[in-house]
Amino acid sequence: VRGGFLPPIELRRRMFAGGRTEVHAPLEVGMDVTRTSVVEAIERKTGSTGDLVVVGLRHAIRCGADLLVEERQDLVYTNAKPANGPSEQRTVADAPLLRDIATDEVMLFRFSALTFNSHRIHYDRSYAQREEGYPDLVVQGPLTAVCLADVARSSTPDPVNWFEFRAQAPIHVGEMIRVRGQHTDDAIELSAYRDDGMRAVTASAGF
Repeated sequence: VRGGFLPPIELRRRMFAGGRTEVHAPLEVGMDVTRTSVVEAIERKTGSTGDLVVVGLRHAIRCGADLLVEERQDLVYTNAKPANGPSEQRTVADAPLLRDIATDEVMLFRFSALTFNSHRIHYDRSYAQREEGYPDLVVQGPLTAVCLADVARSSTPDPVNWFEFRAQAPIHVGEMIRVRGQHTDDAIELSAYRDDGMRAVTASAGF
């Protein structure tokens, strides 16, 4: 659907390219909160696959005058079909932080329901293949980001107060989300790889 809150961009394919979340204070059950959303930037670019438009959104969650959580979302609009040719098979090396997560149709459907995401590439296989050009259902980028964030959260007793991620390639249903990461001096660096070893999502988290 074009228009409404999001701008009525004519390019037909919309993808979640990345985002950043910062926690300024705890968001607790029972709070009376307000979320304010703003279209912060609209930028038209020309890339190797043609025209694209990058839209930046910013959401702020407040309890009264107190800012609790800020989130930045980057959306990319394009008409380009996904590149689904054979890719070089790479080995996913082990790392200090390691988790392999299986994906299936039920997982994708539940996450779409949880996030009110009605995009058919996540639950309608024939549409994803015939209309969008994917080889199979597409794992939601934010779902992969949640997996990365959970590995970061479970690797330290300290609360994670910022998290950012960038999507680089799609993961398809039935593939593993292969999370690898490590602690640095002041952050946690993470990557999610798909079965052929291609890096799909990168992320950083800090305390």
